[in-house]
Amino acid sequence: IAMRREAVRLDPLSRSAHRGLADSAFSSGALDEAVRELETIAEYTPDYPIHHLKARIELLRGRPREALDAIRHDSMNWRRLYISAIAYHRLGDSESHRQALTELIDSHSNDAGLQIAIVYAQAGDKDKAFEWLEKAFLQRDPGLIELESDPELDPLRGDERFRSLEDRMGFRQPLRATGR
Repeated sequence: IAMRREAVRLDPLSRSAHRGLADSAFSSGALDEAVRELETIAEYTPDYPIHHLKARIELLRGRPREALDAIRHDSMNWRRLYISAIAYHRLGDSESHRQALTELIDSHSNDAGLQIAIVYAQAGDKDKAFEWLEKAFLQRDPGLIELESDPELDPLRGDERFRSLEDRMGFRQPLRATGR
């Protein structure tokens, strides 16, 4: 976060610097700071895509209706579906949850395995979550780079299968000297 703040200080008009800080703040639980950064981006560039992170923040704050409001403007179908599935689950709307999850799987099983895993994790189905995390791993899902920091995966962290995935991805390996 300190490095991201420095990047914003050095280039206060950079959307990517603000977005990077918002992402880091979100991952570390500094939700107010993440929202401030998103508001700064929206002030400079109202059409910059921030809906997804805003919706994720609302879910972490326990506000699923606000998450649904935020995500409906997102241009990416898979993001709308996975956020909606989680929000509907939290609202107790099992039919809408099931519909969003089914559509997500039917239309994005080859490119949103991580998000499908997150939906299952958030709904408390650890076995299905790990099944989809494994698919995401085999698909080389780029979102897995955030495996250790994504708060949406918190329900899975104490499970040995999570530690095994971290090991296979090299997250828990000691740093090795490069010989330089």
